[in-house]
Amino acid sequence: MKIYLSGFGSVSRALIELIISKKVEYKARYQLDLQVVGVIGREGLLEDQNGLDLEWMLENELGSRGIVAYAQAKDIPLQTEYTFEGDLLVECTPSHHAHGEPGYTYMKQALQDGLHIVTVSKGALLHHFQELMDLATSKNKTVKFSGAVAAALPTYDMADYCLAGTTLTEFAAVLNGTSNFVLSHMMDSGQAFLESLQKAQELRIAEANPDNDIKGIDSASKLVILANSLFEGAFHLNDVSIQGITDVTQKEVDDATTTGYTIRLVARAAYEAQQLVLSVKPEWLLKNHPLASVHGTNKGIIFSTKEMGDLFVSGGASSPTGAASAALKDMINLNKVDQCIIQSRSL
Repeated sequence: MKIYLSGFGSVSRALIELIISKKVEYKARYQLDLQVVGVIGREGLLEDQNGLDLEWMLENELGSRGIVAYAQAKDIPLQTEYTFEGDLLVECTPSHHAHGEPGYTYMKQALQDGLHIVTVSKGALLHHFQELMDLATSKNKTVKFSGAVAAALPTYDMADYCLAGTTLTEFAAVLNGTSNFVLSHMMDSGQAFLESLQKAQELRIAEANPDNDIKGIDSASKLVILANSLFEGAFHLNDVSIQGITDVTQKEVDDATTTGYTIRLVARAAYEAQQLVLSVKPEWLLKNHPLASVHGTNKGIIFSTKEMGDLFVSGGASSPTGAASAALKDMINLNKVDQCIIQSRSL
């Protein structure tokens, strides 16, 4: 399988590390031979149809500087006009919640050029979900996005595979590891919000600018993508009632703890008067509530169905490796489908 990467940041690096370390295993177990033939960044496309030197890339800088350095070292010109010639694009650019670029442009062209898509970036799906899905259908290709909607936690896959044929009535989830760590630390340590956020930043759990996490934007973005895919909706970010964790006080945390509750930032899609309503807000949950057990950087989701009742899954690493692993899972499952199609055509 010839793959392109869009973006060369921490997730792309983790993905390359996994491809190198698991190459033999994947070939033997899944008949899957992954070959990275291109990486695209701000300066253009770095491409070698014989396969890029992945070990070299790991030893050098990330981002556009690393792409340019490789091009110069290997004497490969960066392309500003190109056609993707392979099997799959892994979209790993930063998620821009305001407009979805550059991921949208990369994904659209890849689909037009006949590639499958695996994305760990949310921006393009947040703004252009149905357009990209319709384009994929018209090209007989697939867009998979496990890593975009909670990294290693199987949210969409759980509903799509394990709940196939059921009637999904609602779901509630803890979808952001950073905000969950901050709330967990406040409850465990007795420290206030700012101190707990600083702890998360010291541990590199929170970014230098953590606004998207602590203000609920990241959770809301994942909620929109899940709602549009699972309920066939046409929701946008401004359809979500969003309240982050910045106003959670130590008194609220203390009061919750002494009365047997846990505070979690909950992303919820639920019907009210036959209309699906989306919200993200801190909720007081009884300590025996499944989402109350989601601690630290872990995430979790509860699906409510008419036929199977409630199902709960939690855990999943909130890390570049966790997101990269989710992308690889999507690649493996895409390959399984392609193998079945090839076998059926040969019969």
